[in-house]
Amino acid sequence: KPEVKDEDVDKRLETLRQRFGTLVGVDRPAAKGDFANIDLTAEIDGETVDSQEGVSYELGSNTMLDGLDEALDGLSAGEETTFEGMLEAGEHEGQKATVKVKVNSVKAEELPELNDEFAGEVSEFETMDEYKSDIRAKLAETKQQQATTENENNVVEKVVENASMEIPDAMIDEQVREMINDYARRMQSQGISLEQYMQFTGMTIEKLQEQSRPQAEKRIRTRLVLEAVVAAENIQVSDEAVDAE
Repeated sequence: KPEVKDEDVDKRLETLRQRFGTLVGVDRPAAKGDFANIDLTAEIDGETVDSQEGVSYELGSNTMLDGLDEALDGLSAGEETTFEGMLEAGEHEGQKATVKVKVNSVKAEELPELNDEFAGEVSEFETMDEYKSDIRAKLAETKQQQATTENENNVVEKVVENASMEIPDAMIDEQVREMINDYARRMQSQGISLEQYMQFTGMTIEKLQEQSRPQAEKRIRTRLVLEAVVAAENIQVSDEAVDAE
């Protein structure tokens, strides 16, 4: 039986608080957690290889250049510095460059207070206590659903583990094809073709097929076992149940 702790509720509230935070300009040196608007210029052997202006960067996120966080820490708006960093993208990826960074502005995140007023703005409740109770109830429901699903999966895995069957290679090959086609469709919906994906990652269709094979066999074994359980237990599903689902 899953338990919802006070920390779970607090974490959910903090996530919501972050979502409703605002950035406010500050007249002080940048520190971890601040957002700096910066200009960057990278040079290799005196030649400019990359230049960006007006980039918003969160100090401490470590999401751009190696050494950028340390370089920005303590700089105020209008100040600049130079550091050595490894380029992580483009044709010079992996090469060390001399990077000049200038700070245009520094902003700090201002978070709302967790009070009744905040609860009224983000929910249908008038007090924070009522809102916390609602969050706790919803978290309990979600955790229970996750626990139920996990339990069902464990039971099915154990039954599959104890079952014996012979699966023809052709059946696995067909499942692999279906999985790869499904993967290709999902990537296509994001604007990337399977060919582009393989080109970017150095993957081949043979490697992809080999990687997919264990999961394909597992899916087949699970389906066959569940079909056998349905037949053995004479499980029937009414049209009403299907319509409801």
